[in-house]
Amino acid sequence: MKPSSMYAALAQQLSVSAILAHPKFPAILLAYADRLLAMRRGERLMNQLLAQREREFLGFLLLCQHYAHLEGGPPPTLGRLAVSGLGSARRVAAFINLLRISGFARATPDPDDKRQRILEPTQRLIDLHRDWTQAAFHQLDRFLETPLLEWHLATDLAFHRRACLIGAEDIFNGTSFAPGRFPLVDFLTPHRGGHLIAASLAQALCAGGQMAESLTIKLPYGKLARRLGVSRSHVLNVFAAAAEKGYLETGDAGRRIELTENSRADLLGYFAHELSFIGQNAVRACDPSTPLDIAWLSK
Repeated sequence: MKPSSMYAALAQQLSVSAILAHPKFPAILLAYADRLLAMRRGERLMNQLLAQREREFLGFLLLCQHYAHLEGGPPPTLGRLAVSGLGSARRVAAFINLLRISGFARATPDPDDKRQRILEPTQRLIDLHRDWTQAAFHQLDRFLETPLLEWHLATDLAFHRRACLIGAEDIFNGTSFAPGRFPLVDFLTPHRGGHLIAASLAQALCAGGQMAESLTIKLPYGKLARRLGVSRSHVLNVFAAAAEKGYLETGDAGRRIELTENSRADLLGYFAHELSFIGQNAVRACDPSTPLDIAWLSK
């Protein structure tokens, strides 16, 4: 089998349909959700800064513009981040300032233009994204007949950069994770802690490594709020709003959540899509014949 054909076959093993049909999917999703939540447990500052979709994407865009700069593209600047459409110029500037104060980013004068400052992610932000990648790769290798991705991440120092840049264009040009595909998750993720709330629901659905037959989830609000580093009222408000939209029902004084069939399908489909997206782009990054196009990031 030719190298490109081999990588195409590996990518097919990580398609959304293959992941959803895999007998180990419930156990793999449980382990992935466990790891995501463990990474953020007790990290109140990190959860406040990054656990919201717009901010997560901005932090990732800063990382990708930095990686593209290392490949010969222009450096990240506040102006280049502000035209991303991920928020108003004021909101983007405020968020970057928070990243700098918290030690996730730094700014240095541009040697070619004293009016401009170059932004750069610190090792703390790079490690955060690398740890998330490693968590995904560790589980994705369980879908493959021959584990591959975690080994590449551990042995090739440039692999994380290449994998991020190959996948980033689909994210920021709206061809992946486009709103409307997974209504419950689309509703949750703009809220602070939304992605982790979705991970907590998926974790409960796959408790014990088996897909739950019941749509009833026992997930006390107080416990969830402490896990995410947010207030109990915030979690209550998010679930109350989701109930108003018809995505779920709540009961037993905040100790029980009743999903709909569609909402369960949303959660499972979203995380299958997330793992597939990460995995297939990582396989493309493994293939030396895959071109690294950073022109769109250089605008």
